[in-house]
Amino acid sequence: MSYKILASIRFIKLEGLDLIETPIFNITTHDTVKAKMLDISFKKFAGWRDLSSYDKNALAYAVFESIDDNEAFQQLMNEELTQRAGQMETFLLFLWFIRDNSISLEQAYGYFTVARSVNWWTGRNVFSTCTGQFEKTAFNEVELREATDLLLNYTEHCVANESKSQQVNLATKEKMQKVEFQSGMNPNKVENRIERAMSFLSSARSTPHLPQKITHYMAILECLFSTDGNEIIHKVSERTAFYLEKDTTERIAIYKAVKNAYNIRSKFVHGDKPTRTHEQLCIIATEVDIIIRRVLKKIILNDHIIFLQKDMNLFFEELIFKSF
Repeated sequence: MSYKILASIRFIKLEGLDLIETPIFNITTHDTVKAKMLDISFKKFAGWRDLSSYDKNALAYAVFESIDDNEAFQQLMNEELTQRAGQMETFLLFLWFIRDNSISLEQAYGYFTVARSVNWWTGRNVFSTCTGQFEKTAFNEVELREATDLLLNYTEHCVANESKSQQVNLATKEKMQKVEFQSGMNPNKVENRIERAMSFLSSARSTPHLPQKITHYMAILECLFSTDGNEIIHKVSERTAFYLEKDTTERIAIYKAVKNAYNIRSKFVHGDKPTRTHEQLCIIATEVDIIIRRVLKKIILNDHIIFLQKDMNLFFEELIFKSF
């Protein structure tokens, strides 16, 4: 017996390749592979609307095999769709670290080739660009590898496991099948500040409404740079600027960009009408999107240990006062 998970991935364009191989699923735009995976048994269960989604989009898939028809395998697979689809979404989220995009998982089916049950799942996140647009974005093999490596670094260093250990072993290339992309599907888990920031990143990218998107952007910076509720706008803006730049002119630019975004956030959450035009909102959202990408990338690759501390006041004090 086999169990297939098939997901449609919208707005992705592949340059110089037609297959993405990740540790736990593949993504393809190859018509021959799509035709093989989307066989007659699948088409029996998917309606016209769903089939059109798979025809026009890329296909993400994972196949599980069992040597016999047993209930244990069926039970395990019935729980697998939600987990694996969440891992696919996590992978797509990390493409943002390479380039702003609106690539997202549209829907997924999980079914047994000897059909006894079929599960359907729709994507939690309809990602949009930082200016709220939906458009195709191209990625090449080098960029996809960079996104995967960053995700594996995040999984290894930043994700608090259900076990006592803070780390997941980063597999070698030969052992990639053992690596799990953390999906964040456990709502009862106590998240650290980096994980909370990533949750808000997913929320920010999932709304095309710019004031709301900017509000979630600010929540990311608050997760990472706030330690109390006093003078939070000034502290977060200042700490972000000092964390990213040594040049005074560049620091001032970042400080002003974050404060401008905070102004939009404050008006939105307090029910006021935004005083900025759509074009101005696009500029502010683009600026803060770039800032947050730099911040998160630096933390994941270099400073995760610092940002997993419970008390970060000393770090922020030294960051600012040692600069003078």
